[in-house]
Amino acid sequence: TFVLAVVGIGFRQIIALSQEQQNRMLIEEQWGALRGYLRFPASGPHWLYSADRPEQSSMVSRLRHVFLLADSERRVLEISPNYEMIGADSPKEIRKAIQSGAPVWKVRVGSDGAPYLIRAGTLSTRRGDRTYYAAIGRSLLLNQAVLSRFTWTYFSLLPVIILTGGFVGWFLTGRALHPLNTLATTSQRDVKRLRLVDFQAIDHSR
Repeated sequence: TFVLAVVGIGFRQIIALSQEQQNRMLIEEQWGALRGYLRFPASGPHWLYSADRPEQSSMVSRLRHVFLLADSERRVLEISPNYEMIGADSPKEIRKAIQSGAPVWKVRVGSDGAPYLIRAGTLSTRRGDRTYYAAIGRSLLLNQAVLSRFTWTYFSLLPVIILTGGFVGWFLTGRALHPLNTLATTSQRDVKRLRLVDFQAIDHSR
């Protein structure tokens, strides 16, 4: 039972790790798209896409689904309703990210209780004279549902697995021992016959 429980926990960790890697890969792809659709002219940031092209509109809509944009003065320029439920990043977080220039990964929980994986970082103008702070993310509710369903299903079926394994083990053991039992029974019969022959020989000798 302990071994099967450990195996189940191990599989759960593998699934969780795979989900995290997949989510990070998808968000990194969105970050690359963000650099193409979000432009920074002198008039200020704006989204550059053609509303007549559904694929571009759909992409920009996904990018802005969980999105925050702030300037180097830590002023929030754009924040999506979903990010508002998470809560805007603090000025300290924004300043630290701008100073380091490195990507920042974190999990935030919204007011609705839903967890979000967030990727934050900096975006600069082509001339490099201005730097902005941006953050995008995606909900982890589906991932949690998959993990919960796997955990519930596995440990609910664990007693059945144990009983089935025990029965199969008993059956296979019986099959494996059958030739030995047959041999033992035959040997016992042979011994009895030899004893009977010995007794008969003794009686005749008398």
